[in-house]
Amino acid sequence: EFQPYTTQELVDLIADIKPSIPRYCRVNRVIRDIPGNNVVEGNRRTSLRQDVHSEIKRRGTKCQCIRCREVKGKTVELSSLALNDLVYQAGKAEEHYISFNTADDGLAGFIRLSLPASNSPATGMTDLNGAALIREVHVYGQSLGVGTEKTGAAQHVGLGTRLLEEAERVAKEKGFRKLAVIAAVGTRQYYLDRGFERGEYYLVKEIK
Repeated sequence: EFQPYTTQELVDLIADIKPSIPRYCRVNRVIRDIPGNNVVEGNRRTSLRQDVHSEIKRRGTKCQCIRCREVKGKTVELSSLALNDLVYQAGKAEEHYISFNTADDGLAGFIRLSLPASNSPATGMTDLNGAALIREVHVYGQSLGVGTEKTGAAQHVGLGTRLLEEAERVAKEKGFRKLAVIAAVGTRQYYLDRGFERGEYYLVKEIK
C-alpha cells in the first residue's frame, strides 16, 4: 500500500538531491503548491523550498542551480563579473552555457548556445543550415522601466548584448556561418537591433 512521504522525509530527500543539480539547470518548482485543505495525506507545507534551503544551509552544502544563484534584485558591480563558458554534450550537439557571475558566484545573466554536430538529424529548415542556435538569453537583476537606468542594475548594463557577442565569437571559432534564434514578438526587435534578420521561422544573423 502506498505510503506518502512525511514532510521531514521530503525535506531530507530534496536536500540530498539539490546540491547535485548541474549549474545550467533551473529548478522552477520544488513541490506543487496545493492548498493544505486539499491534501488528504502527506506534506501540507507550501513553504517546502524554504525548508529545504534551511536544511541545506544547516548541512553546510550548497545548491548551484540557476534559481539559487540568480542575483534577483541585488545590485551588480561590473568589475566583479566573470565570464564563464560551461560546455557539455547533449544528444548530437555541443552545448555552451555562457554566463556572467559575480565574485560570490551570483548569476547576473546567461545564454544557451547549441552547436549541432555535422551528423545531427536534418531539420528541413533553411534557417538552420550551418547555424548555431541560441536557445535562451536571460539577464537577472533589478527590473526597470524601458528607457530608465540605474547603476548596478544587471538588466541595463548591456549584459545581454555582451552574451550575444560571446556566443557569436564561440560559434565563429567552431566554424558556424550564422546564428539563429526564435524570438517572441516582445523580444524580436531586440535581436533585429543587434544585426539579426527575419528568416522563414527564425531570426538569423550571418557571422562575418
